[in-house]
Amino acid sequence: MNSRILGLDVSRAFAVFGMVLVNYQLVMGADEGSAWLLKLVHSIEGRAVALFIVLAGVGVSLKIQALTLHHDHNLVRNYQRQLIKRAMLLFVFGVVFSFVWPADILRFYGMYFFIASVIAVYSSRALISLGVLSILAFVLGVMLFDYEAGWDFSTLTYQDFWTLHGATRYLLFNGFHPVFPWVAFFIAGMWLARQNLLNSYSRIRLMIKSLFFWLAIESLSRLLVGWVTKSGLDPTGEWISLCLTKPMPPSPLYVFAATAFAIFFICAIISLIKSIEHWVGVKLLAKTGQLSLSLYILHVMIGMAVIEGLGLMDGQSIEVAVSAALIYCVFAVIFSCCWLTFFRGGPFETLFNRLIRWELPFNKKYSVAKSQKTATIQR
Repeated sequence: MNSRILGLDVSRAFAVFGMVLVNYQLVMGADEGSAWLLKLVHSIEGRAVALFIVLAGVGVSLKIQALTLHHDHNLVRNYQRQLIKRAMLLFVFGVVFSFVWPADILRFYGMYFFIASVIAVYSSRALISLGVLSILAFVLGVMLFDYEAGWDFSTLTYQDFWTLHGATRYLLFNGFHPVFPWVAFFIAGMWLARQNLLNSYSRIRLMIKSLFFWLAIESLSRLLVGWVTKSGLDPTGEWISLCLTKPMPPSPLYVFAATAFAIFFICAIISLIKSIEHWVGVKLLAKTGQLSLSLYILHVMIGMAVIEGLGLMDGQSIEVAVSAALIYCVFAVIFSCCWLTFFRGGPFETLFNRLIRWELPFNKKYSVAKSQKTATIQR
């Protein structure tokens, strides 16, 4: 396993840990307790999930790059078809999973993969343009439509999710992770994978630039919020919400800040791993990152089930929520290492991969016939 892949796997592990921490704080209603712990969790909110999505884009782009080295367009087209299948599986599974976890990301994840199946072979410049367009599409949506439509923010429930109009609005515009502008994170990951991350100079240069950009956006956000508040021109608070770098609503400032943070974090982890890649802890985290999809699903199916069974779903302190998250993270590391001792991939990763590669009988016959015809033409 080379240092680049090792660093990406470790980054995935931290992304999952951050998502677990934020979600457990949410479901346990942990709004009281240690001020610095609350500040820590709030600072991770929207960042960990953005990192998770960026890493998914990195993985897709790296696979495309590896296939193009064979100079066989059929391999790339076949992978694009696999991405479409993965998108469909994630979307369907995500819709079903939403009965258990309404804030689920998998149905949105499926949409990102579907878009990636089309644009994965586009140039880097085209990817940047599409990412910016997705952000502008959200801004246009805010100007034309009511962002709060369907929401009951007091309970974080969506009223008309199971109607065609409501589901479409939720998926594309004002859900927890709507396609516009959240697909920009996936696109940013695809762009990042095309940079020379194995070169120390290029990687450190990118890390410094992203750090500067991230801090600049956060500073700009605070200045704008202060100016709008003092001016008294925003009595409803709508403009202030667009000046924040919080995930709801996902303003352009939030998307830029979270993207810059993700790029900085990934570059920093890869650089750090190069000097400590033989440490046991690094290898444990890398194995944990390989099961990121399974661990995300299990943190709901197992973790939240235990929390509910213990009667800890509401009114808990931040210390209790952080403790629950840490316990699950320890479980995640132990489970990942034990599982990979006997299996090559995580339970849900393996299931999805098998379903993606599975073909109906008539498809198999068609594939064989097509291969024989191609071989005859070549002869």
